[in-house]
Amino acid sequence: MALIEKFKIMLMAAFILGMTAKPSFSAVFNAASDFSLTNNPNGAWRYGWSSSLGSNFNLYSNLGKLTPTIDLW
Repeated sequence: MALIEKFKIMLMAAFILGMTAKPSFSAVFNAASDFSLTNNPNGAWRYGWSSSLGSNFNLYSNLGKLTPTIDLW
């Protein structure tokens, strides 16, 4: 079998496998409904700041209120 024919077969097999592969896990995160006033970090969410991209991430340790109805870290 010629090298080109083998390549075509391998390419077709990879395409078929790729089309049939299903992700085993999909997670959905919602910043509004997952917000916690008592836990930081909270699952996938961490509330804090960093001084520049890639620098250490500093968690907020105090929570507060922006208005009587809007809570924040």
